Amino acid sequence: MESNELREKLVASINKKEERVHYFGLHGTFGLITNCISSQSPNLDRIIAKDTKGRWGVPCGRTFFISGEPGTCKTTFCMHIAAETQRRKGIAVYIDGEHRLDRIYCEAMGIDNDSLIYFQPDDLEEVLGLIEDNLNAMLKVREKLEIKITKAKKKVDKENLRKELAVFMECPLVILADSMSIATHAEVESGSGLGEHARLLSRHMRIVTPTVAKLNACVIYVCQKKEKINTGWGGYGPKDTFLGENSLKFHSSAGLRMTKVKTIKNSDNDAIGDIVVAQTIKNSCIPPLKKAETEVYYGQGFDYWASVTELLAKYYGATKGTQGKYSHKGLGIEWKKRTLGKMVEADPKLGRRIRKLIASKPE
Repeated sequence: MESNELREKLVASINKKEERVHYFGLHGTFGLITNCISSQSPNLDRIIAKDTKGRWGVPCGRTFFISGEPGTCKTTFCMHIAAETQRRKGIAVYIDGEHRLDRIYCEAMGIDNDSLIYFQPDDLEEVLGLIEDNLNAMLKVREKLEIKITKAKKKVDKENLRKELAVFMECPLVILADSMSIATHAEVESGSGLGEHARLLSRHMRIVTPTVAKLNACVIYVCQKKEKINTGWGGYGPKDTFLGENSLKFHSSAGLRMTKVKTIKNSDNDAIGDIVVAQTIKNSCIPPLKKAETEVYYGQGFDYWASVTELLAKYYGATKGTQGKYSHKGLGIEWKKRTLGKMVEADPKLGRRIRKLIASKPE
């Protein structure tokens, strides 16, 4: 018996029980990222993932985590993702473990507060339960549409329902869990619970990962750096830990670690923002361990055009000259990081040329 014939018989025998065996090559979207959501920092997006339409950012159909010390723009990153999701007519769910989401800051970042689905959980078990509940609710919507398609008799009705399902699958579905350092039920009840975070997260992620892939949704987990009380090895061991990061690393497709490297000050020496470096400590979408720098301003979020400047310098041949000025032969302009946004406002054609350039292949 030839190998092809044997393979066909094997697939046919398994499919008698359940239609679950597929040839990998027959499904164009298997193993591909079909949707990415931008963090509004192009330089940062470039190190995370790229979809089949050429867009960079956080991948849909995958689980993603972000970690770092307090004040390294993890929540700001999540808020930008929520705003971009809404801008693309998607559904953004925000689970606020720290009970501190700022309504005014959300509006400044472009979030429609009336459309943002928002929860304030009491413990980690509730956070994980809310993630599962929201994913299952989305899955039921999809299943109902699929049932309607099979039951529809008219060809026109079927086509319309298929379009509706395609729109549902194309629109970003994002759940932002901020943060994983919330107390567990065991801690609330008895004050103990060593290792409980890791066990709960590991069990939860094994359950939700298949649903995330089926829905082409994205779940973003946020964990903070904590200081260790007992460092071990006579006090010479690691002095800090990222609560739950190892569990997230095992099960997530990609993860970022954020580090603040510099404070941005104005002419009066007042702090107005930070320069943050992000590194992909795990990435199964594109090569990992890449770094990107982004500027974030208090009350405003990521500076889009400063990030574009970094991107142009890194990938598209822009050069940095004296007095912090950048230049690019193809664009025929000279600018500083903080002035590029004003130049684009004055000349919208310049903005279109820059966006076209950063959408092309790097030099």
